Amino acid sequence: MAQPFDSTEQDLIDRIDTMDFMIEREDRKVSELVEKIKAYQKVKDKARKDLQKYREENGIKKSH
Repeated sequence: MAQPFDSTEQDLIDRIDTMDFMIEREDRKVSELVEKIKAYQKVKDKARKDLQKYREENGIKKSH
């Protein structure tokens, strides 16, 4: 039969479990930020494309 954990061992196990939880939570935040960035990039790319099309249709030269 396995011996019960001593307090030091239990503290270390608890610390590992806590860090696993923190890592998972932060990983979710990172994933959410990546999705936001992708969405912003999509909007920016569309605006750039629309600007280029507008300039071409109206004979406007690129200013920068």
